[in-house]
Amino acid sequence: MHHSPTSLAIFSATVYGAAEFVAEELTRALSASAYSVAFNPRPTLQNVTNTQADIALFCVSTTGQGQLPRIMARIADELEATAANLETLNYRVIALGDKSYGEVDFCGGGRRLDALLDTLGATRLAAPLLIDTEATNNPEEIAVPEILNWLQALREAAETPAQ
Repeated sequence: MHHSPTSLAIFSATVYGAAEFVAEELTRALSASAYSVAFNPRPTLQNVTNTQADIALFCVSTTGQGQLPRIMARIADELEATAANLETLNYRVIALGDKSYGEVDFCGGGRRLDALLDTLGATRLAAPLLIDTEATNNPEEIAVPEILNWLQALREAAETPAQ
């Protein structure tokens, strides 16, 4: 990313509400930090492929044996089926999961989404943030400071002149 990010799109997909709550808290914190934020708790394929935001954050929970919640699974299936070109999409995934399901399925939905976006040409700006919801009742307390610090580092890197 060659310029300082100012706009973000946050897409969430959840089963029991935790990922949506994390996304809401991120929206509040980022808006208070002078970012332009569009939060979409019920995204469609068009929302994802047509976003004009500098960065897309995907905040997703994991269901079953490492699957995405239905709404994001449908989008992932459509992206894959159409072999969408996502070369203009800069993104990071925030994945919630439960380590008691084992390493293979832990945050499996988010990790699969991350791999798909990367395969379709999107630019992964950082490794997925994996949050163990078995270890914390407040995943937003992990996600919000991590994302704010990461975005600040991106801004500083963009503002540092190239040598």
